[in-house]
Formats: sequence, structure tokens, C-alpha cells
Amino acid sequence: MDAFGDGVDGAILPTVSLDIWFHVDAPDLHRVVDLLPSLTWEGTLVGLRVEFAATDAATLLANFREARDRARANIRAGANGGDDYHPSPRTLRDYLADNLRREYELRYYVLDRSRFGAAFEEAADYAPLLLTPDKGRGGKDILNSLLRVDFLHAQRHLTDATAGSRAEDLSRCLCRFYERNLEKRGDDFDAMRALADSEAMLNDHLQRVFEPTLSRLGALGYPGLSNPRLLIKSALNPATIMGSHDGARVHYALGDPQDGGRTANAPRSLQWLGLQKPHLHGRRTPRSSFAVDGH
Repeated sequence: MDAFGDGVDGAILPTVSLDIWFHVDAPDLHRVVDLLPSLTWEGTLVGLRVEFAATDAATLLANFREARDRARANIRAGANGGDDYHPSPRTLRDYLADNLRREYELRYYVLDRSRFGAAFEEAADYAPLLLTPDKGRGGKDILNSLLRVDFLHAQRHLTDATAGSRAEDLSRCLCRFYERNLEKRGDDFDAMRALADSEAMLNDHLQRVFEPTLSRLGALGYPGLSNPRLLIKSALNPATIMGSHDGARVHYALGDPQDGGRTANAPRSLQWLGLQKPHLHGRRTPRSSFAVDGH
């Protein structure tokens, strides 16, 4: 990329392309009529190429060199012997970091399966047909009618405050299940005893940690009103634990629990925890659905 900006012979701008092939049965042929390469097409595969490339390479190069000349004209000597100030852009990559959306675009092409080999290798002299909006539906509209991609974000807490409100998430379901269906904590004496023991140990710890500070405050007459003593005590509550962002967290166990031993689990901070089972569409169309996390 920088070589192209510097005018090196043979350097070309990089592009990113993805070929998508759809298997189409006869009842669904009307859904992909825009992707038929010719009126004589026969078969079950239609293809669409999505390409991210420079809108116009010559114009991009001219715009970059103009911006670079302005930057070079504003180079300033550094103060107190420091490095000289050199505004951006110095290279084509610097320029595209701020102007990629303006200088690059998405293009859509119709692919002819007969011009590809058995392993989908493209013929050397093949030039696919560019889809333009003036010839019917644009490539983006066609792709959106056939392929749908939704983002389902990671579950990190049993109540995830950052979860979107468009759909019910796992966190809300689990909290509501706990509140409505699990046995009441007043009847679960083993759980209540465990909480009481934990609360007593935590209170002892808090008393030891804060005793010096609270004693000094008491010697100063704080908080007044006949000088009652300050105490810091814990309040462990099952409902609070389930509802707190830091109380209970969703973990993902790895491996087969029947193998024995301690099962490893993935920490909540891993981004790929957003992968979930996709919602399948109920229509008979050449549509795909899958979910990925947002980072």
C-alpha cells in the first residue's frame, strides 16, 4: 500500500474480496434471478462476489499526495531539542486511516460457475459482471435478501446491564427463573446456614480491617449524637447476589463433565462467549443465519 503511494513500479492497491455461492432449488429460483449469469444458465449454484476496493485509484493517489504536500509544508522544529513535529499523513496508510470510507467502496459481482474449476479456482481470463443499481436491485439489497447476520453479545453477568433490549437474553431468563421457580431461601436451611457462616466470617474480617480507623473517628467525636460507635457489617442476600453484576456470573464449562475431575471453565472476560445458538428462520429460502460477537 505504501509502495503504491510512493509510486513504486508494479505496486497496486490491495483489495479484499469474498465469493459466496448459493445452492438454489427450482422453487427458490425467483429469489436469485438477479444472480443468473445468463439466460442459458443451468445448474443449482449461483455466486456473488463482494469486493472492498478503491473507488478510483488515480483519484485516491492524487488526494493522498495533495494531503502529504500540505503536511510536509507544516513540519515544525521540535521545542527544546525534541523531535520535529510532522503532521499526518506521511504514508498512504496514514492517509487511509482517516479516509478509508471515502476512498474505498464495496462492489458486487455476479459469478458464473462454469468459469470456475472443481475447487472453485477462477479462470485466468474471467471478468465477472458488475452489479449496478441501474440494472435492478443493487448487490447489497440482493445479499441482504439471501443472507442475514445478527450480532449476539457476550453474557458476562447473570444481569448484564449492557445487554440490548431488542431481545430477551440469557441473564434475564436465569434471574427470573431463580426468583420464580427455585425453592425459597427461607425453606433451604442448608443455604441459609452457609450464608450465615459466610456473613459471620466476613463481619470478623471487616471489624479487624476497619477497627483502627473507626476508633480514631470515635476519639474525634464522630458521628456525634452521644457518640454511637460505627460498625461495618456485610449483608449477604441471595436475591442481591443474583442481581449484582459482581455477585453471580455466567461461566462456560469446557469438556465433558462425565470424564471426572474438575471441569475447566472459561472466564467471563473472553469475548467469544457471545457465540450462541442462532435463531433459525422458518421460511424455505436460501437464507443463512449465524451469530458472532461484536469485537
